[in-house]
Amino acid sequence: MSRMKLNCGSRIIEQLFSGPAVKGEPYSARAPRREPDVKFILGWIRRVSDLGLDSLCLWIPSERNLELVSQDESTEKIRLSCEQRSVTIDNLAVSFLSPWTSERVDSGRIERAWSRLAGFADAVGAEVLEMLSPSLPASGPSFSWTKAWSAYTSRMRQYARLAETHGLRLAVEPRPMDILGNTDALLRLMDVVTSESLGAVIDFGHVQMAREEPTLAVRKLAGRTFSVHLSDYDGITDSHWPPGQGIIDWYPIFAALRAAKYDGILSLDVSGMDVEQEVIEAREYVEEIMRKAR
Repeated sequence: MSRMKLNCGSRIIEQLFSGPAVKGEPYSARAPRREPDVKFILGWIRRVSDLGLDSLCLWIPSERNLELVSQDESTEKIRLSCEQRSVTIDNLAVSFLSPWTSERVDSGRIERAWSRLAGFADAVGAEVLEMLSPSLPASGPSFSWTKAWSAYTSRMRQYARLAETHGLRLAVEPRPMDILGNTDALLRLMDVVTSESLGAVIDFGHVQMAREEPTLAVRKLAGRTFSVHLSDYDGITDSHWPPGQGIIDWYPIFAALRAAKYDGILSLDVSGMDVEQEVIEAREYVEEIMRKAR
């Protein structure tokens, strides 16, 4: 358990910059979404250090944002800030890769984006790219699950090849109401896309929401888990409570992670009205469990 590293998850940056969340307004897919600029990222690196963490997952929501952070001057500022604060960027949450799996996107555009991602990841030391699967398409008379699954797996084969080419690992998070709604769906993807560069993000809040047994999820994906998200579930909403504030029993989960020899990132994946305070509470709670679980 000692080699696992607590990480400040990307959800916190997303929460701070997704317009409606900061304004206390209801979420809408049509609402304009702000994106973190370099100044905010530098400030957040300092804040992560002040919160007692030495690792973070950086949110890259769009091609435009990728182009911004991957400019030589921007990348160097981010790298130097991490060095000065002894903070590492271990994974990148690349939101825009997900919708591309169900859209017609030029192959050259995809390859250029991956090349940019790889260059930036190498410069800042990130090893894992995290993504969701796309939301379930609207079903109608013309909808074909076979075609939707075929298109998705075809794109994921391309992603896996690009991850291999660039020496990266691609971690996919199953989530209720997405094409990969649970860990079994993710295992099915892994059967179709056979690549050591393709692995899992286990978000325990989503695992519990899907009515799966969390420790079984860990065992199913043993050896293929590249990142773990620590979020609690209240039994009703996808609110991403700090660990210890929901219905999840965390001690068996940490025992299962230890038995599976997981030694990667543990992202504090929380959201709320005061996310920084929730990070502090989550860090203290998880650190106590990790001490007892040794």
